[in-house]
Amino acid sequence: MNQLDAENQSAILHLLSRVGPLSRSEIAPMLGISAPTATTQVRRLLDAGFLTEMHPTPSNGGRPKKPLKIDDAAAYTIGIDIGVDESTLVLSSLSGKILKESRCHYSSLDEMPSTIAVAVSSLESDLPPGINCLGGAASVSGTITPNAKDVSLSVVHHRANWPLARLLSLATGHSFVLVNDVQNFALWNLSFEPTRPQSFLLVSLDIGVGAAIVHDNRLLHGEKSTSTEFGHVSVDPSGPPCSCGNSGCLQVFAGVESFIQLLSHTTSHPLDSMQDARDFLDSEPRVALEKVEKVGSLIGRSVGATCTLLGLSEVLIGGKLTQVWPYLESGFTSQLTSNTSTLQQVPTVRHVDLCSLNLARAASDYALVRHFSETKSDSI
Repeated sequence: MNQLDAENQSAILHLLSRVGPLSRSEIAPMLGISAPTATTQVRRLLDAGFLTEMHPTPSNGGRPKKPLKIDDAAAYTIGIDIGVDESTLVLSSLSGKILKESRCHYSSLDEMPSTIAVAVSSLESDLPPGINCLGGAASVSGTITPNAKDVSLSVVHHRANWPLARLLSLATGHSFVLVNDVQNFALWNLSFEPTRPQSFLLVSLDIGVGAAIVHDNRLLHGEKSTSTEFGHVSVDPSGPPCSCGNSGCLQVFAGVESFIQLLSHTTSHPLDSMQDARDFLDSEPRVALEKVEKVGSLIGRSVGATCTLLGLSEVLIGGKLTQVWPYLESGFTSQLTSNTSTLQQVPTVRHVDLCSLNLARAASDYALVRHFSETKSDSI
């Protein structure tokens, strides 16, 4: 199957999952494809058992329309969000509905594939007979090779040249691909949020600091898919050293672990989580608030510069650090405003839920897209 056919079939399933049953004649204009193309791709989806035809509906002259709907009992995909010491797993139907979900913990990344395999097997044991697995995708922090099989570098997981897809495929018996977590969440927003603007910046403030750039409905991957490494841009050359080898990267200020450590230096009480950090800030210690405002300013300056460079009008922000957003917002907004003075207006800022479950759901959707775009001869 060529890439265009794969994209059209995936687009048809996405469309039907969003708006419900449609006829062939309705699908074509909504996707901007020709009627013959829609007919051909629908027929292939019918032959594969992914779609079913409903009873004809009356029409104003001409042949009655036959609405098409997704057969959720036909197949499923596996989506996994890979964390440092735990992962979230979902099995999703063709329409994106979560069939099963779970979370598994592991003491090391070396034992992670086998632990995930046990969890996948447990989830699959409760599925109805006859439903087929189309493969899986793992959402992971770091740069992913173009073939979606290896992690070139993950600072969060301390791994380089990591053949994660092969490890998961061998452990589970299913074909797996990899996708950068932030980039895939951006693609998920494009697929399932039709009111989303055509261009936006998605920023993840979590253990790692990452970003995804969508411009004119296209995700910008960058050279060797490195456009996500937003956290490894130096925002203060005199700042602390970063694990990437640079100094003063945004990561050492806005990464969750670094942020908690920053606050810990201002108190004798132990801070072990973002909830501890929020409780501490709620007590309004002046010295801590000043440090937090600086972090907000550094994030705002970086986001503002990116928006100005690319002419972006909307920013989506998520991640665990947003738990203390009320204390970051003042510094962030000030710098965002001052660094976007050449734009027609200050970019709109919206918060999104970058929780592990949503990242796993986005990965399962990516697995479906990859199923259509890969040939059956692809090896594990």
